[in-house]
Amino acid sequence: MSDNFLKPVYSWIIIFVVSAGMVLFVFYQNRQIDFETKNMVREMTASKIVNVRPKTRVIIDYGNGKKRVFEGAVIKGMNLQDVFWGIEYSAGIVFGVRNREIESIDGVKSRPPKKWNYYINNNIKQDDNPLDKEIGAGDKIFLVYE
Repeated sequence: MSDNFLKPVYSWIIIFVVSAGMVLFVFYQNRQIDFETKNMVREMTASKIVNVRPKTRVIIDYGNGKKRVFEGAVIKGMNLQDVFWGIEYSAGIVFGVRNREIESIDGVKSRPPKKWNYYINNNIKQDDNPLDKEIGAGDKIFLVYE
């Protein structure tokens, strides 16, 4: 065999080996970054640098068997209006509140004899202004059309 024939073969072998090495290096680096990230999160959580807060859950019960559930984090000082704004922004559900009462949710209006009521943590029906009600981490908010 001539030397001219072997030059392209050697070139392709070198290209293949270098490419395979690059792919293996990328996979190795990805695993290393993932490992370091998990360790960092574990250490931060263990040392209480990051305070893992329970998520607040909002359950909307339309009274006809249809329910929608939303979860998210809240911080100290947030009220129910902030939660409503978060749901409006993320899911497009519009909340109408007037005269200290929930007037409509997602286009479903309060009409006698049914109206929107809200409960926090399975407690009795709330009567105060929903927009001023302070919400804490881990609260469960039930919005029920009844």
